[in-house]
Amino acid sequence: MLSVLISQIEAKIKELGLSYSAVEKRLGFGNGAIKRFSSSAPSIEKVMLLANFLNVSLDWLVYGTNSFNDLTENETEFLTLIRSLKSETDQGKLIGFLEGYAKTLPSYSENEYDLKQEASNE
Repeated sequence: MLSVLISQIEAKIKELGLSYSAVEKRLGFGNGAIKRFSSSAPSIEKVMLLANFLNVSLDWLVYGTNSFNDLTENETEFLTLIRSLKSETDQGKLIGFLEGYAKTLPSYSENEYDLKQEASNE
C-alpha cells in the first residue's frame, strides 16, 4: 500500500509541475518527509492534507483507484472542477449556473432532476 501511495504522490506532483520540497514546504512537512512515507507510514492527517492539496481523493492517493468507479470521464472532470473551487459559495454559484444552462439543453430531463431534488430534501 505504501508503494502505491508514493507512486500516486509522485505522479501527481510531476503532473502539476511541482517538486517534493515545494509540496513539503507548503504543507509544513519536514524535508524529505514524503520520501520517508515509503518506509514509515504517514499519519492520516498528512495523507488527508496531501489529498486536499493535490486535489485528489483519498482512494486515488492510497489505493490508486477512485471510489467513483461508476462515473463517466465527464462526471469525474466536473467533480474535479468543483473541488478546485475552495469556496462553497463559488461552488454553489457554478452549480446554479449549470442547472440553469442544463435546462436549456434538449437532452435535459426535468423528471430525473426533480427526483434527485426531492430525495435530497427528505
